[in-house]
Amino acid sequence: MEVANLDDPAAVAPLAMQYGTDLAHPLSTKLSKDDVALLDAAAKSMGMPGEQMLEPMQPWLVSASLEMLPMLKGGYDPSSGIDMKLLAEAKAEQKPVRGFETMADQVHLLADAPLAQQVELLHKELAELDKAPAEMNDLVTAWEHGDVEKIGKMENDELAAKYPADYKRLVVDRNTRWTATLDGLLKDPATGSVFVVVGAAHLAGPDSVIRMLEKDGWTVVRE
Repeated sequence: MEVANLDDPAAVAPLAMQYGTDLAHPLSTKLSKDDVALLDAAAKSMGMPGEQMLEPMQPWLVSASLEMLPMLKGGYDPSSGIDMKLLAEAKAEQKPVRGFETMADQVHLLADAPLAQQVELLHKELAELDKAPAEMNDLVTAWEHGDVEKIGKMENDELAAKYPADYKRLVVDRNTRWTATLDGLLKDPATGSVFVVVGAAHLAGPDSVIRMLEKDGWTVVRE
């Protein structure tokens, strides 16, 4: 899986506190007035008193929190994702679970981005909040139909075109590392069957894990 202890909220809390807060520089001092107003409305729609509750947070952590909003508005339960369900099943059957990354790795992917980049991506998310629920429904429909290429286009194309550095860091570089891990596992005679659970966007497009495995000489078949 992307992270082996995805079901342990206690693991991420101290990381979010350490890398996601900045008490000396309130969030509103880093954003435009228009974005603060948009964020205030978004916070209230999530049941918070307003933007002031988010003042100690870094922009990346606010962006991560806002990702839950389309799910909630669409009636989805963020804790009922397929990765969580498969993780629970694996643990119930006492199957070993390994992670491509640690929780700290994933936090650093977001927290280590330059502040200007964090602010820019938060602005994009706020500007597109009205469209987010419909896009979430489209994403779920594509997933239900196994339309990996559509998911890839929805998740990767704009990122690659408008934010190439982020695309390389968040998608290409990670896929490269994951492929190397899989290549080593598959070449190990002691390895049996391996079930891999990652976001569908990592399996679509020219930079996908699948394409990288094929370049390494593996035959990949969709069943």
